Amino acid sequence: MSVQSSLLAAVREFPEDDAPRLIYADWFEERGGDFDFERAQFIRLQCALAQMGPDEPGRFDLESTEHKWLQRFTALWRAEQRIVAQQLHFRRGFPNHARLSWESFLTEAMNWLPESTVRHIALGPIPFQTDYSAPLRNHPIYQWIGSLELEDPPVNPNHLRAILSSRNLYGLRGLRLRPYYPESTIPGNLTYVEYLDILTHSEALRELRTLDLRGGSLSDRGAARLAQSSVLQNLQSLNLSSNRIGLAGVRNLVRSRFFPNLRRLSIGFNLLDELSLRQFAEAERDIPFQLLELTDIASISSPDVCHFLEWSGLDGIEQLRLSGSPLCESAMRVLCHPVRWEGMNRLDLNQTQLSGWSMRWLAENGHFPKLRRLDLSHNSIRDTGVRAIASASWAETLTALNLSRNQLGGPGTKALFQSTHLGLLERLDLSANYLGTPTMLAIAESSQLTNLRELNLEANHIDDEGAVALLTSPRLASVRVFRLAGNPISESCREMLGESFGIRVTL
Repeated sequence: MSVQSSLLAAVREFPEDDAPRLIYADWFEERGGDFDFERAQFIRLQCALAQMGPDEPGRFDLESTEHKWLQRFTALWRAEQRIVAQQLHFRRGFPNHARLSWESFLTEAMNWLPESTVRHIALGPIPFQTDYSAPLRNHPIYQWIGSLELEDPPVNPNHLRAILSSRNLYGLRGLRLRPYYPESTIPGNLTYVEYLDILTHSEALRELRTLDLRGGSLSDRGAARLAQSSVLQNLQSLNLSSNRIGLAGVRNLVRSRFFPNLRRLSIGFNLLDELSLRQFAEAERDIPFQLLELTDIASISSPDVCHFLEWSGLDGIEQLRLSGSPLCESAMRVLCHPVRWEGMNRLDLNQTQLSGWSMRWLAENGHFPKLRRLDLSHNSIRDTGVRAIASASWAETLTALNLSRNQLGGPGTKALFQSTHLGLLERLDLSANYLGTPTMLAIAESSQLTNLRELNLEANHIDDEGAVALLTSPRLASVRVFRLAGNPISESCREMLGESFGIRVTL
């Protein structure tokens, strides 16, 4: 076995360990062949990105370099590992995720998958008239798959049963399905009950760590079946967002004795109404989840949101998303607790009817020492609220800020760009406001946001003069991407900007 083959074998054998990957990178650099130094740097870069949070400082620059190298090396890695796939994605420096057709999966993948670093397989729909039951059952290919995604799960029960009962699937750690079937018989004679019975009784899933069933038709009855599955005891993350689950289903899930290791439960976009949210918060005060995502709990009244925020189960969470739920004064006071939100790195308050006054209260009294991403879009914080953010002490850790559609004008925006508290900010979305060219001229002359990498100014009444001022400003030289679509910029100016700045500007 050659040195390169043995190094690649170590990467395959220890897929969660960065050490073999970094050793491989060192070997590339020492070999000194064509593109070897860049390939070594690419491996190190992706390993660094895997250790970073989505909004950590410096991530934007690394992702820009990553994109450039991906375009250069994808074909090279495909050839070296003989990968035959419709789509190929990289993680931590090596091919990791491949999308295949079922025919290619069953007839060609054995020729390359065992010797490659790909461990996540996504499969499209099985042709309805094709019977793959025999080749799917105990196919040897399963033993090289760490996670499996069925983009359109089989309607034939024999197909699904053949896949999930294979003795070679016992190493599976992640599974993504879309159980869109209604609770009645569907074409292909697979019923909702059959579907869940196959899933919850598959012995091959005993080592599963993540299960993603978002975007389906799971109801309380389906949630109860999941909660009673003894084969899912090692599950750590369960995504059931965008289903039809109500209070009874959520209660069964969080109280299940079969989920002793569950740490992340995503149940956004379900049927949690005002009353159920209040009852849940009252009854489940001691649920020990480290991260509970109740994303986009729409149409919940202010008092009930406040009641939910007081739930002790939220203490120490890392992400809180309350999109679409109006926040009253009492809820804002809860958000300003001096200790409870110290670990939070992401806060989504879009469409929560925030005003300039409420934003000022949050800016002056909030305590978010680890906050990286803040989404305040679709509110009415106006210039008063933006000025408050510009002077907030907790804004010093922000790397991404979304202020789209907030009725902003020039004074507040100027204060934002002159703030000394936003030195880490890399992504700023100011789209669909009322900024205009005079504001662009002002910030082009006085911006203090020296770390800014992406600036969205779409639909802001900016003309040719304002666009040119932005792109030629030395104070905005750090910005890699200007988004200016939807502004009254002339065709001649668009052509000039495209020729001069290329991918740095989108019009």
